[in-house]
Amino acid sequence: MAFAFLVIITLAGAMPAGAVTAAPKSSGAPTAIALSIVPSTLPADNSTYQAVVVSLVDATAQPTVALTNVTVFLTSSQENVGKVNAGVEIAKGETYAIASFTTTSNAGQTTLTATTSGLTSTSTTVTTVVAVGYPTQLVITAVPSTVQAGTSNTGKLFLELEDKAGLPAKAVSDTPVAIYSSNANVANVAEPTTTMAKGQY
Repeated sequence: MAFAFLVIITLAGAMPAGAVTAAPKSSGAPTAIALSIVPSTLPADNSTYQAVVVSLVDATAQPTVALTNVTVFLTSSQENVGKVNAGVEIAKGETYAIASFTTTSNAGQTTLTATTSGLTSTSTTVTTVVAVGYPTQLVITAVPSTVQAGTSNTGKLFLELEDKAGLPAKAVSDTPVAIYSSNANVANVAEPTTTMAKGQY
C-alpha cells in the first residue's frame, strides 16, 4: 500500500504562490536539521511510506543546501507504532532527503529524532490511525514547500485522499487526478496527470 505521489515539479524559487513558497536567499551554511512528516497522519496498516522529509536549514531557519554529503541518523521512540530508516544522506548541493517510515497495526504516536555531527538535532511526532473512512477530499503537499529564491530544484508532490475528519482514506475506485501550477514562475508540473489506484490512500 502506498500513497500516489512522485509527481515531479520544477521549483523556480521566484516568488510565492499556492503550496510552494520562495524564501529569501539563504545566508549560508546549514546549522540545523528540520523534520516534517508528509502527510502528518499515516495509516496503521503494516505498510512502508516515503513520508519523512529530512532537510537542512541555516541560522535564520531558511532552507539551505548541503556543502558536503550529510548523513542524518534517525530514531523512533515507539517502534511498536512504527520504525524509521536508521539514516539518510542529503547529497552535496541538495536541500533535503526522504526517509521511509514503516507503520504497525498499532495506532498511536511516536517521536522521530534526527541527529548528525555539527548540526542542531530536531524531533517531530508521527501519528498513525486505523483508516476506515470514506474519501471526501484530496490533499496535495509540495516537498519541499519552501525553496530559496533564485534557485532551480526538483521536488515532489504528495497526494492523499482523506475522509471528512481529515484522516487517510482508501480510494474506492481508480481516481484520475489532474495537477496544474497557478504560477509557472514558481513551479512547473512535469507530470500533470496521475491516477490514485483503487485501495490507495
